[in-house]
Amino acid sequence: SNPIRVNGVGFDASLFHDDDGRKYLVQQTWDHREYHHAFDGITLTEFDTDTMQLKPETARNIYNGTEVKLVEGPHLYKINGYYYLFEAEGGTGPGHRITVSRSRELKGIYEPCPYNPIMRQNNPDEIIQRCGHGKPVQTQNGQWYMVYLCGRKIGDGYSILGRETALDPITWTADGWPIVNNLNGPSALQVKPELPETIWESESDDDFNGIDLSKEWWFSRVPEPDGINLADSHVYVKGSLYDLDSMKARNILLRRQKHFKFSAICKMNMPELYPGQNCGMTCYYDENTYIKFGIFATLEEQPRLMLNIVEKIGKEVITHEGIQVDNSNPYIYLKCDTNYLRRTFSYSYDEKDYRKA
Repeated sequence: SNPIRVNGVGFDASLFHDDDGRKYLVQQTWDHREYHHAFDGITLTEFDTDTMQLKPETARNIYNGTEVKLVEGPHLYKINGYYYLFEAEGGTGPGHRITVSRSRELKGIYEPCPYNPIMRQNNPDEIIQRCGHGKPVQTQNGQWYMVYLCGRKIGDGYSILGRETALDPITWTADGWPIVNNLNGPSALQVKPELPETIWESESDDDFNGIDLSKEWWFSRVPEPDGINLADSHVYVKGSLYDLDSMKARNILLRRQKHFKFSAICKMNMPELYPGQNCGMTCYYDENTYIKFGIFATLEEQPRLMLNIVEKIGKEVITHEGIQVDNSNPYIYLKCDTNYLRRTFSYSYDEKDYRKA
């Protein structure tokens, strides 16, 4: 269905359906007037399915978090007569954690779990860090699991894959509290649920033969209406007056990095560029951090096409020595081999004889 703008102020919203059929939005809100966007607690507001709007007069602050502060990411469940409120606390860095509280009444006083945090990484040397934003799920076989966000760090604490999703089992204590992985923190190796397995393809090619982009592709910002088009088994990306270091650069076509080790190849028509223009492949984190690997037109009356690597790290820009391109070839293949924090770039005119850039 079409999206509906909800009249609420907050983030990390989650829907809850109570036994009486009434529906609620649970979200993190803040008092920006007094605390300048400091986290202010978890709010419960009834949602009217006739008008598809919140009822602001029903809003209640039901939990302010523990002394750790920065409570967010609420998920509300009713299990065995208790309302369980799962929360993320401690910020999204090393102190990130999952906590839980419960109440007999929906809008009642929520009691923190005596075993909190029910999930946290306490060993700074482990690869899996920043565990939080958890949501419990029960399989059709009655097993309980916690799905949560984390980051795998490599090198000097880099999480180049961003925030990933992990899964660990939930067990219930004799006094009715859920704990994750026996309070041992995230597991490096875990027994999978007893469910049918879905195998995802490890390779993903796109020849742009369809009328729409595949769901592998996404954008850092909304492209211009004519910014990215498919035609004749090609994807056409409209040039911009703005470089990748500007948030005004909108026509950027991206796909997520899913692995620490992989190879990516881009087949590109040999471009015709004006002086100062460039196009090609990017390893893009944001407008402050990226690598450009592509063809640059020199600032000359008869510009030469140079294959260059340009690194942007904060305010530092590193331009590596380029290689003049033989533009008599109809295509050029750009290849990036990634091995954890090391990236190697190469090119070819026939997709066979790759040369280091």
